[in-house]
Amino acid sequence: MAFEIGFISFIYNAAKDLLRVLLRRFKKEDPTYIVEARLKWKSEFEKRISDSGGESGWRCRAIIRDISRLDQYPRVDEKAKGISPFFKVTLLGAYHRGILACLRIVGLKFDDIERAWRGYDHEGGETPDLNAYLVGRIPYEGIVNVDWDGDEYDRIPHVYCRFSSKSKEPYEEIVFCEKRELDHQIVYFSEIAKLEDVRRLSRTRGVELYA
Repeated sequence: MAFEIGFISFIYNAAKDLLRVLLRRFKKEDPTYIVEARLKWKSEFEKRISDSGGESGWRCRAIIRDISRLDQYPRVDEKAKGISPFFKVTLLGAYHRGILACLRIVGLKFDDIERAWRGYDHEGGETPDLNAYLVGRIPYEGIVNVDWDGDEYDRIPHVYCRFSSKSKEPYEEIVFCEKRELDHQIVYFSEIAKLEDVRRLSRTRGVELYA
């Protein structure tokens, strides 16, 4: 009898936890909150990052941190699967919904048949046509808070985010961008391809995408 009660209690608690996760994932944000978050963080990031100097006022190193795994910082669990609860990026600028975080620079080849970008065949002797910026788009409403001064480990901004996308990352989208200049003064980053599209074509061509 005790076993049956314990088992039922276990099933009930598991179902309740699952329901809580599903509701949190599929719940739509209040539009009022979204507007407030966008206005707040847009103003804050533009002022803070512009004050740091650099090309076009941006180019700031930052640490992106998962708000639900705060206490895992600064330890690194080499055996853990999935995205780390904290990692460094370079903030390149902003888009209309949030900030642009550069994850790395990746060599790409333009596929003449598909007229699209893919990875290049390093083993086959290919060279990249472009060193593209792999950029994660972090929406303002996904940002919980920012410690602009950092801490004793890193004196750079710590951006606390909800890792609430389907892949449990802070991004609403990951894209490849090309660095461009306007009138030799204003530097900006223009999207050239979605990460998934580049991965798909790379697999079709049997080449490795180092991203």
